[in-house]
Amino acid sequence: MQPDFKEFGKKVILFLHVTSRAAGEPYPDLLKEKGGRGFPTFKFLDAKGNVIVEPKGRSVAEWEAAAKEAAAKMPPPKPGKYKPKILSLSDALKDAKKDEKVVLLVVTGEEKDTEELTKNLYSDKLKKNHEAFIIAELAFKKDDEMLKKLGVKSGAALLAIDPRKDKTEESVLETFSGKPTHSSLLDFLKKWDKGPEKTKK
Repeated sequence: MQPDFKEFGKKVILFLHVTSRAAGEPYPDLLKEKGGRGFPTFKFLDAKGNVIVEPKGRSVAEWEAAAKEAAAKMPPPKPGKYKPKILSLSDALKDAKKDEKVVLLVVTGEEKDTEELTKNLYSDKLKKNHEAFIIAELAFKKDDEMLKKLGVKSGAALLAIDPRKDKTEESVLETFSGKPTHSSLLDFLKKWDKGPEKTKK
């Protein structure tokens, strides 16, 4: 990866889809659904997965121009809406280990459950509590094997992860999957806001 593209990648959420005919592949018709005609295809999508801009070329300069065009077409954020910094799980584990923090892993699943959880978790009421954690988000299908390893049965869930463990499935400190009120989420966060050192026996 070229250094200038790596810097550009920090400004957007990158998603790579490899189209194949493998059985069980997620989103097998994604290329066709998004209007792709060949490989590789590059497009900018909004939060709902709608195509808003397609870069005119493959240079970083052309991607930067497309990103500006995409940003202009996006609806403005709602005033006062708290949006925490969310890393990929691998980056979150790396930063959490370095800073001796617990990873707050938000597992998104069924839309109704996910919306209720994130609405309460990412509110201004809990903003200060998030400073004690490194936040990561993962989206899975209901029958995904990783869900079984993490102990998440269905819907959306919140996991406290110890970054010192080598295997993610062995690093779960606790799972929250109940009704996500502000008070119940606050109780969950308070248990782990001292970092992974609190888990030592």
